[in-house]
Amino acid sequence: MSNRMIINDEKDKTPKTSIKMTRAMGEDVGWIALDIMTGIEEHNIDLTFSRWEWFVSHFWDDEIWKKTLNKIILNAKNMDIDINKNQYFLDFMFENIATELNNAMKKGVHPIFRQAFMELVTKEKAKPLPKRKYEDLWLSPKERKQKKVG
Repeated sequence: MSNRMIINDEKDKTPKTSIKMTRAMGEDVGWIALDIMTGIEEHNIDLTFSRWEWFVSHFWDDEIWKKTLNKIILNAKNMDIDINKNQYFLDFMFENIATELNNAMKKGVHPIFRQAFMELVTKEKAKPLPKRKYEDLWLSPKERKQKKVG
């Protein structure tokens, strides 16, 4: 039993990713899905046909639905139908995005990835850092502190 718990990196030739990177990937996937669902909910979704194709192809789990949705998107493009305003399409997407991602998460996804993905329900999106001035780059930490105070 204890022999199985020893990690032997010499045998495993696959590339390793860090835990931090795995968490970041889980969050990125979750933010994309949440942004699309929020856009649908707030009636301000505006994705191009190619973005819808990409989203369905990468986020959908069921192969039959994936092919069907891609055909729907292609036909909408050819018929010049704005699927961002098609309530039937948007309702279907909103109803099924979470379920499809949940099914995909059950199929061999790293636990850290799954945890980071699931934590997004209660997490706020990171706010961008304020723009820095060029002069801040060459000031020492002591000079920066004095500049803030004075």
